[in-house]
Amino acid sequence: NNAYGYGIDYSKSAIELANIVKNKQRKEIKNRMHFNLMDAKDLKFDVFPNPAASSFDISYMIASDGATELSIFNELGEFIRVPEKKYLEKGKLYNSHFDANELGMSNGIYYIMLQTDGKAYLRKMVITGK
Repeated sequence: NNAYGYGIDYSKSAIELANIVKNKQRKEIKNRMHFNLMDAKDLKFDVFPNPAASSFDISYMIASDGATELSIFNELGEFIRVPEKKYLEKGKLYNSHFDANELGMSNGIYYIMLQTDGKAYLRKMVITGK
């Protein structure tokens, strides 16, 4: 194990190492959040622009009517805020605009989680402040 606690074989390429660290970090974040994260291949869920200077939009479409919640976590998986929580209808495209400063988000890496229908979906985003 190295200083970060990852047992990495340094004979691998930089891309392979980056993917190993990324996958291990994602697993750690999942464990810290205590949510069952789902693959969002069939779900419309985007954060843009990404990276963002300060304001950003989140667009999403849910598969069934129900309570829907957007949550923000920092790169350590620590909860930051729930900027939106409401009952929504399926099949409609929703778009929400946010200001990072108003949400208390400084420069860094964040994870936006969409929870709906008993499932959670995750998107990574970067706030640059520039």
